[in-house]
Amino acid sequence: MCNSTFGIVERHQWEILIHILEKDPSAALRKNQTGCSLLHILIDSISDDLEQDGAITCVINILKSVEGIHATSTKNRDGYTALHHCCSKFVSEEILMLIARKNPFALGTKDNYGDTPLHKALENGMTDEPLQSLMRLAYDNMNSNEQCCFSTPNKEGNLPLHFAISHEGSSKVVATLLDIYPEGILSLNSEHMSPLFLASICERYDLIHVFLTSHATLGVDCIDTLLRIEGNTCETPLYTLWKNHTKESQGRGEDHLQYRSKALDCIMSLLSAYFSNERSILVSSTITELTAREILLVAISLGNNIVPPAFVLLLVTAHPSILEMVDSLSF
Repeated sequence: MCNSTFGIVERHQWEILIHILEKDPSAALRKNQTGCSLLHILIDSISDDLEQDGAITCVINILKSVEGIHATSTKNRDGYTALHHCCSKFVSEEILMLIARKNPFALGTKDNYGDTPLHKALENGMTDEPLQSLMRLAYDNMNSNEQCCFSTPNKEGNLPLHFAISHEGSSKVVATLLDIYPEGILSLNSEHMSPLFLASICERYDLIHVFLTSHATLGVDCIDTLLRIEGNTCETPLYTLWKNHTKESQGRGEDHLQYRSKALDCIMSLLSAYFSNERSILVSSTITELTAREILLVAISLGNNIVPPAFVLLLVTAHPSILEMVDSLSF
């Protein structure tokens, strides 16, 4: 019966499949040789086939049946639920939300790689409108006693926020993720990258200002992370932006000047956010010598007025070895 059921899907014999599901709802829970359930296969059919109506009707029948919840919880060999599968395919927002609303708790379910459906949606470039609907549903079903999908890292330590940055999520999506889980901006993945550092690496200048605004909402205690050494390169976001500003064109052509200008604008915004905050004075003594050297290198390169003299004095007091660099500055 199992093989014949999947054969019916392959032949697009929708009326026969609907009849089988009405007679035996548990047919929706059976798996094929690759570990996929009937719902997984139907989602494939919907995303690949222009004549989707019959498959969509079958999906709706499964969701309405007594096995609907179980069907949406069933995983394939990769640990994908039906919602993971939807977020990895190009299905309509209608089908996506039908499956998501049937079992909102699946939004926090991890696959074998630690990814939630939200990770998969961001990784596969889901457009803003269905993505916002998915995030709104996840937010409405958040349980304060459980880890929600917004705060769930995958096996590489990446939150959905990290994925939104590295997979070209829009600034609107990133802002929504920060509004729902503002603490995410402080989270480090397994490569010791915060979202701010990752945005600097990925040259997502459109997001730097979004992050700085978020820092303001979190209070002064987190402002020191703006100059925190991160990543396998042991750099700060500031230094990474400065390298982006100063490096050669690398084939950018006429856009290079605009590119450098955006990097410089982000540097100025980052330093402005840091030095305008009282916290900067308090953490100056905890900044490492490497970070102090990076700050002075940027100051020497971009102009003396970019770093307040009082702060330079604090850095030298904490790290006398950088005194020789100060000779290049004339306040």
